[in-house]
Amino acid sequence: NLSIFDEDGIRMVRTRELPISNLCADAMRIVSDAEIGFVNGGGVRTNLKSGDITYGDIINVHPYGNECSVIKATGKNILDHLEYTTYKTKAEYKTTNDLGVMVPNGEFGGFPCVSGIKFDLDVTKESKVKLDADGLFDKVDGDYRVSNVKVLKDGEYVDIEMNTYYTVATTNYIAFENGDGGTVFKECEKVTSGQIDYQNLIDYIVSLDGKLKDKYSTPEGRINIIS
Repeated sequence: NLSIFDEDGIRMVRTRELPISNLCADAMRIVSDAEIGFVNGGGVRTNLKSGDITYGDIINVHPYGNECSVIKATGKNILDHLEYTTYKTKAEYKTTNDLGVMVPNGEFGGFPCVSGIKFDLDVTKESKVKLDADGLFDKVDGDYRVSNVKVLKDGEYVDIEMNTYYTVATTNYIAFENGDGGTVFKECEKVTSGQIDYQNLIDYIVSLDGKLKDKYSTPEGRINIIS
């Protein structure tokens, strides 16, 4: 069972790396033949059960039918995207409300599920992300909480280069539609138009013969939280 929750039923997919997050992001990147893949945590809607996986199960994970595209983005674009999509992330992903009920802490629908890339996130620092009057990402006005960003190249992670262009597979919602308030990729060149996100996931699972347990049993450390 690949879950979006922890053992207390707290939704983690919008605040931490999970095996199901990595699966969905890998499907985006690998099926699209891109260097990097991004899926938003808010777009991974439910668990993927153990045992036989049906078409309906896949639709329940990605129910919105978001169209995917491959774009060309600079390392700086990618850094800014990571900084924005993690700006709400806190050291503890769950807290107790006034009624004594445990609830998600610091969650954000835009939290990145990533593939082909890894990074450190220092949540001891205050986020310097600034939004515009419409609540959309504007800039980073100070030090970044994201650091040590590395891109997978020939089987090894190497330092990202700010002025280098990378192919990024993601949904049009994220890239071009201000999805979750993100604006970083809006001016990026679209290389190819892809298929729907759930079809990417289907194709990828089929390519693995449906055997997910070995590869997606634990997080890989793609997002290293420094707290």
